[in-house]
Amino acid sequence: MNWIEITALCVSSVFFLVGLAGAILPVIPANWIVWSGVLVHKFWLGEASVGWDVVAITGIITLVGQAGDLLRRRRRPC
Repeated sequence: MNWIEITALCVSSVFFLVGLAGAILPVIPANWIVWSGVLVHKFWLGEASVGWDVVAITGIITLVGQAGDLLRRRRRPC
C-alpha cells in the first residue's frame, strides 16, 4: 500500500466510525455518513476500490434505511 491508499483508508474509516457513533447517538445521520465514506473511498481510489455495484447496493440500503427512519418518526406518538 502506498500513502494515498493509506490516507483514503483512514479517511473512509473516520466516516465509518462517525456513522457507527450515529447508530448509538440519534442526532447523527449514520446511514448517510457511512454511505459518504463508501463514496469517498470509491472516488479516491477508483478502480482499486469496491465496484459500482457495491456503491449502488449500499446506496439502496441507505435510502431504505432513511425511509424506514422517516416512517418510524411519523408514527411515533407525541
